[in-house]
Formats: sequence, structure tokens, C-alpha cells
Amino acid sequence: MKTLVGLFVCLILASCIDVDDFGKFWEQGAVDPRLEGTWLTSDGSTTPDLKNDKWELIRQDSFYVLKLLRKSESDEQQPQLLRSLSWREYTYLMIAEVGKENGSLIRYTVEGSIVTVYSVDALAVQAWLEKRQPGVKNPRVVKSDYFHGLKVMLLDPSIMDTLSEMPQEYWKVAGKFIKL
Repeated sequence: MKTLVGLFVCLILASCIDVDDFGKFWEQGAVDPRLEGTWLTSDGSTTPDLKNDKWELIRQDSFYVLKLLRKSESDEQQPQLLRSLSWREYTYLMIAEVGKENGSLIRYTVEGSIVTVYSVDALAVQAWLEKRQPGVKNPRVVKSDYFHGLKVMLLDPSIMDTLSEMPQEYWKVAGKFIKL
């Protein structure tokens, strides 16, 4: 069930990079005060059935607890832990379940009361990754029945550099959220 909840969060964001181990980066993450509060999906979402769903980000010490409030489901989803990570000129959100080393990573921007999340066009970026790092399997493109995207085994500085150096053409707007 918990794995399904993590997958659900990733599908909601439609933009996650699957991470097996955050390594030292989870501890280096911080709270981005711009994210605290309640957010509503906007017309920028690439997943039409998510319209009018809400996220509630509640600060607890050095992380946020994310509660998903879905109009389409009566059960409240299991909360997720979130921390922000700045690397070079970009900001990423690390999402994990309590007590887990794995989770998801998304890139985001905040402009006023709008959060924009970005997805990696996995098929398009595959050739770029293979050319940049021949034979390297971290990160790699994964395509399966339940996940199609970028997978990272261990999040480390070289992976963060790779993500930061990835040309903008491979990053697509996956969704927008408006602060209530």
C-alpha cells in the first residue's frame, strides 16, 4: 500500500524522477517557505483528472508533510515528507515516505502564488544521457507498466550536475499549482 501511495504521489506530479537512495542529500535538503500552505491544481496540469485536487503542505521542523486531498476519493492519502534541494540555479523537491531512503525528485519553480513542476522527456533525453555518459547506468531511462521516466540509484553530486546540465528542451511543464 505504501508503495502505491508513493507511486500515486509521483503520478499526481506527473514529473517525478524515481530515486532509490537520496544519500546525503536528504539531510542537506531544507524547507522552502514559499511552499507552505494549500495548493490547487490549475489548468497547467497534464493530468486532466487531477483538476480541483488539493495539496496541503504542513511544516514540521526541517521538512513538509504533504497531505493530498482528492475530490475523487473518499479516503485521505498517506502523508509524504518533502524537502527542497537547491543545486546550481535549479530547485528540486525530494519526496519520501517516513523512514524510507527512496522516493521521488521533481524540479520546480515558484513565481508569486504559482508553483510549476517539470518533467523529463525520458525518451528524448535517453540519447543525450548515453552520449554524455557512455555505459553509465545512473541515471537511466526506465519504461515499465507502472513507471516511465528517469531512475536514479544513488543521488550524488554527479547526478545533480547531470540534471542541472540537461538542456532545457528535455524539461517540460508537467503541472501548475495555485496557492489558495
